[in-house]
Amino acid sequence: MLTKSLRVEGSAVYTPKKKLYSNELDKELGLEEGTVFNKSGVRVRSLAAEGETQSQMAKNAAFEALQCAGMKFEELDVLVCANGLTQQLIPCNAALLQREMGYGNSGVACFDVNSTCLGFITALDMVSCAFAAGRFNKAMIVVSDISSVGINWKNLESASLFGDAAAAFVLKASDNTANSSTILSAHMKTFADAVEVCEIKSGGFAKLAYNYTSDNHEEFLFSMDGPKVFKIAAQYINRFVDDTLAKAGYSMSDVDHVIPHQASKSAMELIRRRLNIPESKLHRIIENAGNCVAASLPMAFHDAIATGRLQKGQTVLLLGTGAGVSFGAILLRY
Repeated sequence: MLTKSLRVEGSAVYTPKKKLYSNELDKELGLEEGTVFNKSGVRVRSLAAEGETQSQMAKNAAFEALQCAGMKFEELDVLVCANGLTQQLIPCNAALLQREMGYGNSGVACFDVNSTCLGFITALDMVSCAFAAGRFNKAMIVVSDISSVGINWKNLESASLFGDAAAAFVLKASDNTANSSTILSAHMKTFADAVEVCEIKSGGFAKLAYNYTSDNHEEFLFSMDGPKVFKIAAQYINRFVDDTLAKAGYSMSDVDHVIPHQASKSAMELIRRRLNIPESKLHRIIENAGNCVAASLPMAFHDAIATGRLQKGQTVLLLGTGAGVSFGAILLRY
């Protein structure tokens, strides 16, 4: 088996200046104050400015992460975008970001990973394998999602939850186990019988944008059956996590931190209860960020590093679910 060691050279998060507070949404929707917060666990989130693109948001996080790493863009071997949403169908988000950053003639390889809310986990897994195989030496993973433009604001479940943000990680291959992080196991499962519980039906080639009418407007918006997603997560989460840990010969008692996708308050509580872990092990940022789609997990990972909660040598479980329905996890000795 390939030894997948790497170093996190730098990371950063960008959030737009515009904020939406839950009590403001209560007033707009004619709800009793506290309804939105009690439902979602989100007190405030950021929304992209009018005309602000995913690439522009990503650029801010990417430059800050490179500065943190003390690295120039041209030193990268590959730029991977792992957005849950796409700025346009083609070219890939990573190519759009390369040009947005002003390095359109750099030749740095660009590609996307499309794994919805699990994008960062999937990209980290793929990049670590490429490092171990000697294919790349320096990489940047960037995730940038603007969910606000696709929210059905009539649907409280979606309107109460989602925000916009970008996160970036600069990574380097490493054989020095004393100063590097090691991926102990990586795991993914998909149960596609439930594809319809979390989807945007239109915008791709099955239902092209020029077929839009006022009558099919909601087909171009995000839709989610939260109770069904919750039921599926409850059904599979324990076995999935047990299998992830077993690959490394670990148990939950060996894990110092659990950093989940910030899906919702109820989803976070499900993870805490089902995994039987104390609150101190679970890393939450949802109250002041919302669910930022694929950006949520790397935002929480960055926060754990930046605040010093995650220390070198500790073991962290990165864990999430995504549309599909898919489960993904990486067990990392940081």
